[in-house]
Amino acid sequence: MTERHRNFTGKSDFWDWCNMHNKPEEMLTKAKVYLGDAKIELKKPEDLIPYYTHLVASAACNGNSQTINLTRKSYINIEEAEHIGNLVYDAIYWYRKAKREKVPFNYVFAQHQKNFWCSEKPVMESIIAIINKNPNITKFHLDSDYRKALDFITEYIIPHYFSKVHDAMHTRQREDFVKYASENGYCAFSWNFETGEVGYQNQGEWHPVIRDMCFDIADYHKMMKEGKIS
Repeated sequence: MTERHRNFTGKSDFWDWCNMHNKPEEMLTKAKVYLGDAKIELKKPEDLIPYYTHLVASAACNGNSQTINLTRKSYINIEEAEHIGNLVYDAIYWYRKAKREKVPFNYVFAQHQKNFWCSEKPVMESIIAIINKNPNITKFHLDSDYRKALDFITEYIIPHYFSKVHDAMHTRQREDFVKYASENGYCAFSWNFETGEVGYQNQGEWHPVIRDMCFDIADYHKMMKEGKIS
């Protein structure tokens, strides 16, 4: 398998477990790997690749035997959801404030809020557009405990309403990982926004984790091209 030159997630992830603390070939014979309660079928070292950006949630090791339980989601998705979730949290309260003041809820209004921050305008524009289109989002009860409120946003609100909103940092991580996967036998694709069709696709094995990352990358670039997703 080809090597990569920087960490995919910035964390000690499953790639590190397989390639720094162990060897992929050895994992096939000594490890049982689970994603949630489902066992991953391992026949060749490349079968480990789709899960390299997941974290090791727990591990039981005894001599030449390992039982590894991975996080259900890639850490790229986990960290990005928290980042987007912080913005959604603020946007919900800003929408409520704008409604009380009987003024439009838009990017200019958000900019004038004391705790406004956003490194990418299309990200916040997308969040604002989605909330304006689905104002019922602002009716959800958010716990006074910020951590609990953020957990609800990342686990429920984002998957239902903001799944196509992505940021630059995590898109770069996905692109790095997808490139690595495509170099090691997995099919990857890009999206041509002019034609609405697949712009590039290499030959290889289809895997839902790689496929979903390709769609997430495409959603980000579409958002940046159009200025927002609504």
